[in-house]
Amino acid sequence: VWLFGDDDLPAPGAINRVLGILDEKDWGMLVLNASSHNSDFTSTVEEKRIRIPKDVTYRPGEHEALLIDTASYITFLGGLVFEKAMWDSEDPTKYLKSDYVHVSVLYRSVVGKYARLVADPQLLIRLAKATWASRYFEVELVHWPKTIWGLPDHLYSNASKSRICEKHPTAS
Repeated sequence: VWLFGDDDLPAPGAINRVLGILDEKDWGMLVLNASSHNSDFTSTVEEKRIRIPKDVTYRPGEHEALLIDTASYITFLGGLVFEKAMWDSEDPTKYLKSDYVHVSVLYRSVVGKYARLVADPQLLIRLAKATWASRYFEVELVHWPKTIWGLPDHLYSNASKSRICEKHPTAS
């Protein structure tokens, strides 16, 4: 499954590149890098959202490294390609009010599978006002920490989670 937002585009050659990667191995998940562009795609704002020189492969058992390296990026839904069976292995309705259903489901179900972070941008993101911008505080400072810290402790350590975000960022 490759989910796309209605304001993003595949980079030239991306579909063939992704299909080629999928032919290499039984990947549970691909995290596809993206470039950012102005609202009409006439100017590049950011060449790469994740600044890495080459692809990174995560073997079964390296799911905490995958979380640390990619969690803040995969809030962007279009950067994910995953096995449909992974989605089907969880009940996504439990996470519907989180704003991050895909994060809750996929980081639980990727454990024990191969994953790859693709370095070259495969997506073009159109930067514009997010539909949830008026809810920024709630989404980023309440739902995001609850999503990350809600990942099972037997799969993800507190040390890994704390590298992503504070547990209670609004507490003083």
